[in-house]
Amino acid sequence: MTEDTELNLKTPKKNRVLFVVGIAIALIIVIVVIGFIESRIIDNKKVSKAIRFADDYAMVVVQEGSFQMGTDMGWSNQKPKHKVNLNGFYIGKYEVTQKQWKEVMGNNPSRFSGCDDCPVEQVSWTDIQEFIRRINYKNNLGFRLPTEAEWEFAAIGGNKSKGFRYSGSDDKNAVAWYDSNSKGKTEPVGIKDSNELGIYDMSGNVMEWCNDYFDHDYYKSSPTNNPKGPSYGKERVLKGGDWAISYINDEPQLRFYSSPDIRNEYFGFRLCRDIK
Repeated sequence: MTEDTELNLKTPKKNRVLFVVGIAIALIIVIVVIGFIESRIIDNKKVSKAIRFADDYAMVVVQEGSFQMGTDMGWSNQKPKHKVNLNGFYIGKYEVTQKQWKEVMGNNPSRFSGCDDCPVEQVSWTDIQEFIRRINYKNNLGFRLPTEAEWEFAAIGGNKSKGFRYSGSDDKNAVAWYDSNSKGKTEPVGIKDSNELGIYDMSGNVMEWCNDYFDHDYYKSSPTNNPKGPSYGKERVLKGGDWAISYINDEPQLRFYSSPDIRNEYFGFRLCRDIK
């Protein structure tokens, strides 16, 4: 056998190896491309759901105004009563529901699941920041949590306030779900009467996260114009009472607080954004 003959016998085997390697590389490329396309499709679906949320989320205009925040009659962290001036803003007509959370986040963390129109709960302040990031990703509408001052001004009825004890009435049963009427769970949003601005469930159902850090003595040094809370802290503010709380603890001036990573069946939220 000559050297040329031996080379000719080896060449087809070498070609077959190269062919198999080429096919393997091509398959890997196809798999990577398909995975990329699928991930983009999933991402686009998430974005479209976030955009749909932004389009569908009902908001109420709260006109700029002034009010007396806090009280001199309550807990020490509510004192002193002090004047606050706020720019106008939008705030959610309803608490964010389980259905809305699921459409954006793809899960439902609520203890009282199975009720699409009930407020989502068992969401931490930190969880909500990811929710907000997603809905702001494409539409750039600037959704955020309300400041404590914005929340309280909206709860008392803004410039239309009639000075009710609760948000919208002196009769708690007319406007709030709390321990005596909730049957031990959250209820669908918007069933009780609204307040003077047409906002629902700001007394009871779920406590609502605000953007501010909590400081027990913040009211003693709070700025008059558009206060945003302390610049640092360990806890975040919650307002509004919940389905398990007693009738005396749902007044808009009350201040609650928790670590931003805590999740439980008492905590939910509504959204806010600036008027542009």
